[in-house]
Amino acid sequence: MPRPFHFLIILALTGGVRAQPSAPLPLITEAKELHRLTREEMLLPRHVKFKGVITYKRGDEFNDFAMQDATGGFIGDVQTVIPMTQSLQLGQEIEVEGYTVIDPPPAPRISITQMKPGPVVGLPAPLPVTPQSLLGGAGLFSYVEFSGVIRSTRIERDLNPHRLVLDLGPPDQRLAVRIARFDDETISRLTPDTRVRVRGTALAWTSVNLQPYSIFIGVHDAAQVDVLDPTRNPADIAPTEFGKLVSGHPQGFDARREKLRGVVTLHWPGEMVVIQGSGGAIRAIPAGETQLQVGDEVDAAGFSTADSGRIFLDEAVFGNVSPGRLPEAEEIDVDRLKVEAGTADREAHRVRVTGTLMEITRRDDNPLLKLEWDGRMFDVLMRAGAQVPPDLRKGARLEVTGICHYQLGETARKFAIRLDGVEIGLADTADIRLLSAPPWWTPGRLAMVIAVILFILGLSLLWVVALRRRVAVRSAMLVREIRARHDTQLLVSERSRLAADLHDTLSQTLSGAALQMEIADSLGETAAESHRTLARRLLDRSREDLRRAVWDLTPSVLLNQDLGEAFHSIAEEVSAEHTCEVRIEAREHLPALPERTRSHLLRVGQEAIHNAIRHGGAGTVTVSLLHDDGGILLRVEDDGSGFDPAQAPGPTDGHFGLSSMRNRIQRLGGNFTIRSSPRGTTVTATVPIPTMSDTP
Repeated sequence: MPRPFHFLIILALTGGVRAQPSAPLPLITEAKELHRLTREEMLLPRHVKFKGVITYKRGDEFNDFAMQDATGGFIGDVQTVIPMTQSLQLGQEIEVEGYTVIDPPPAPRISITQMKPGPVVGLPAPLPVTPQSLLGGAGLFSYVEFSGVIRSTRIERDLNPHRLVLDLGPPDQRLAVRIARFDDETISRLTPDTRVRVRGTALAWTSVNLQPYSIFIGVHDAAQVDVLDPTRNPADIAPTEFGKLVSGHPQGFDARREKLRGVVTLHWPGEMVVIQGSGGAIRAIPAGETQLQVGDEVDAAGFSTADSGRIFLDEAVFGNVSPGRLPEAEEIDVDRLKVEAGTADREAHRVRVTGTLMEITRRDDNPLLKLEWDGRMFDVLMRAGAQVPPDLRKGARLEVTGICHYQLGETARKFAIRLDGVEIGLADTADIRLLSAPPWWTPGRLAMVIAVILFILGLSLLWVVALRRRVAVRSAMLVREIRARHDTQLLVSERSRLAADLHDTLSQTLSGAALQMEIADSLGETAAESHRTLARRLLDRSREDLRRAVWDLTPSVLLNQDLGEAFHSIAEEVSAEHTCEVRIEAREHLPALPERTRSHLLRVGQEAIHNAIRHGGAGTVTVSLLHDDGGILLRVEDDGSGFDPAQAPGPTDGHFGLSSMRNRIQRLGGNFTIRSSPRGTTVTATVPIPTMSDTP
């Protein structure tokens, strides 16, 4: 963004001069007062006026610079409308006036509206600090001096202008020195393992709440970096024993390179190299690309650095490579690895462990196998981009040979050397040996079988539902058909009942009435009156029987009397009409019978009596009505001429007598028999004594 517009935006955001409070705030004239302002106070903005010395300038094409007075330093941003911006020099005295801003960072920052350059008086005396205090925020935006050892160098080409960056200190406390002006001689002079004294301005980016982060040192010229101890050729460094190095105390920013010789047991390009020798093993973070192979014997030179209670080599370089022999892996179980962590150091050593594969996952781009041994879980980590062997499946029993790494976390911070876990790093997939394949019944297969069973069960349920619907439809059709058949049977049954009832009652009674009228016609008036009276009685009974036959009610003779009494009444009427003698042998105290049973037995007995008189010419008819445990027995015996039951006419011939009697007894669930000879006929009917629940 062009500087004139930048200045206008700052004025718009802060309100410019007219946005100041009605009561003017005190003028800020010292840097220490500027550092005490809060974010809200800087946004007012506050009017400032300083006199100090320029301590850092990125380049002539930039309008910002660092300056400081006797109380501290800050960043000033000069507007392009002000002349002489490119003539400012390092160590030049200058008077500035402007307003506080926080955008763009870092802050404290002032937007300079007036500037008065002075003479070049030289840089102020640097503030002596340590790298650790700088990282803690001491001396920010001031000209400082400290010493340390360069661990790595690089050129930041994405910065404008390019910077030569010197990295000092361990990875978790890295302090960058950015040199604005440098040449090839500077690059060759300032190399790793060089101990230097640095003079420059402590800078940092700040958050929206003015909290500093990413602290670095801005150096205007390479001449501000002095070499105290030059770098050493790694070949000239005397080797250090493993045991002495891994149990030593790293010197932080003052640490120089140390050299070990051992055999490469693990090499993850671009990530890590592990070497093991006499007395121990150590991890090394390469300073650049390496062409090492597992089994190579090498010299490793790097900066000893502490990490979670363990020592590793930072920014390591390798040389004097020759073929070597891998150290034998120690066979040990995971439980011992954890229990003996406080007495036996196996960090970075080759070990061989066994376990059951429980899960295959990833950590970033590294395949990760989770194994279990005797209830304890541990991880097996492979290099980035490695492919998990296809024959590895959950539940497989594995033997892995790799590099032991103790995982120290929250538990270790509470309870001495109490590990949170153990991780095994693999150099190659060939270090995995399959001891036994997983059981066939793996959780995945079990889940698949269950899924298939559930699928089949679901289909079965759908089939059952569909079948039930078809059955329901078919049942409805059958119900309609059964009802239709039942209605037809009822119709036929009703016709048969009416035919039988009319034959057993009306036909017989009308026949008797007709006979009485014939007798009356053949007699005189006085003698015929009794026969006409009987004929009228018979006609009245016919009318009543006809009405009850239509409505299927009790025969009139059964009204107000039991079955035995009804047979006596019929016997009296028949004896009065005919010369035949009718005898009734009915046992007293017959059981109470349902109306339906009494009606059918009466009609059967009545029909048998009339048949004996009309067709057999009987002189005597005996009706027996008995009962026992088997039921009710009705027997009608006569001394007539008899007949052949097999040749007797039936309903198709218009005769319903015998079929009516048989049907009535069958409806009651009984037995009906006829025995006939020239000496007479015996009709026998036995029916069970029904209970109240059997009555219709």
